[in-house]
Amino acid sequence: MHPSRHHKISRLSVGLLLLPVLLTGGFGAMGDDFPAVDCVITPYVIADISSATPGLIAEVEVDRSDRVEEGQVVARLHAGVEQAVVAYAEKRAKLTTEKQLRQVNEVFDEKRLDRLKLLHSKNVASFQDRDDAQRELALSQWELQRAQDTIELRELELRKAKEQLKEKTVYSPINGFVIQRFKTAGEYVEDQPILRIAQLDPLNVEAIVPMELFGKIKPGMEADVYPEFSETGPRRAQISVIDKMGDAGSGTFGVRLTLSNPEQQLPAGLKCQLKFVPGQQQTPDVLPEDPVITKHTAQTKANTPEASSAQTNSDATANIEIAKTVKPPSPATLPGTWVEVKVRSGDSLARIFSRNNLSAGVLHRITHSSKEAKKLARIKPGKTLRFRLDDEGNLLELIYQKSPMRSVQILPDGESFTLNEIEHELAAHL
Repeated sequence: MHPSRHHKISRLSVGLLLLPVLLTGGFGAMGDDFPAVDCVITPYVIADISSATPGLIAEVEVDRSDRVEEGQVVARLHAGVEQAVVAYAEKRAKLTTEKQLRQVNEVFDEKRLDRLKLLHSKNVASFQDRDDAQRELALSQWELQRAQDTIELRELELRKAKEQLKEKTVYSPINGFVIQRFKTAGEYVEDQPILRIAQLDPLNVEAIVPMELFGKIKPGMEADVYPEFSETGPRRAQISVIDKMGDAGSGTFGVRLTLSNPEQQLPAGLKCQLKFVPGQQQTPDVLPEDPVITKHTAQTKANTPEASSAQTNSDATANIEIAKTVKPPSPATLPGTWVEVKVRSGDSLARIFSRNNLSAGVLHRITHSSKEAKKLARIKPGKTLRFRLDDEGNLLELIYQKSPMRSVQILPDGESFTLNEIEHELAAHL
């Protein structure tokens, strides 16, 4: 079966196993945080192993349920022709007779030229004799270079032959167990798999979770997994993947957890129950001590007395923007807690908000509050974000430091947000 087709069938199987629980409301209560959900334990990786080149299988060295290591030989194809090509290329690569012959010619032609130069200086040899000797030496040097190039090409041909021979051997790309054998010795393989190997350390735990928990469950959170038919008790797993698209029909979305299985004592293909560990909170990045900076802007208007007075001292109307640093209240008197985040390489606002337990809905309202706010989506590594949060983790204020002289302040305004430009020094733009 093709790997992508197998992957689709695996996802469908997980959904079918969990759907009856969802439709019947089979979620048990679990503390005060999240309900328990049903799940399925699956291999971490399932790989269909084939040959890089078509050919006739000489032997398959493993069978179903055998354990294999990464890089282990699992099958070989008939490679008599390729082995003969390698032997021939090795012999050619060792031949140096031609190079040695050219070296002898070069030495002889160089001595001959020296003698003719001496005779020519005594008017015994002609110009023609001297020039012929120079030409013969130059040709010998180029012949020697061609012999050297031939040796290098033969070495490359040997390397190519060895790689072609290597393609007749099939290796395991992962540590795991053989779960199915498709081919045996004597069969021809082209693009079909020979073996199917599953990696069982770690394991994947696939769960389907009610949509009302979307945004509350975060990557990195932990859960206890209770496998069926297991007498060893619960296993601790960690969330690694959260689907970004839910299923409208069932009102659910998918969650994948990673479960360590170093001794391979737990098999894949088990049903299980998943209980999220209560009271989990993601750790904020850094607590800052920087002051809050606000901005006051004044703009002259042509229809005010102040503007008319300004025009008497200037040929044109001036727009004056005054930005000054206002000493903020003491951090102890400000409501909430400050959290400072340094933007890392590859970070996005969505990732930063998720890492600090801030709602994706809040981010959506911020970025859609104005055209300037949309530019925050293009944050750069090395910049600084400061969040002021209340005791329940709600956003009270956001400050984005664009440069040492300029920042952006975002404040809640009902269901929307307002944006203020902040300058750290007195500046006047005429």
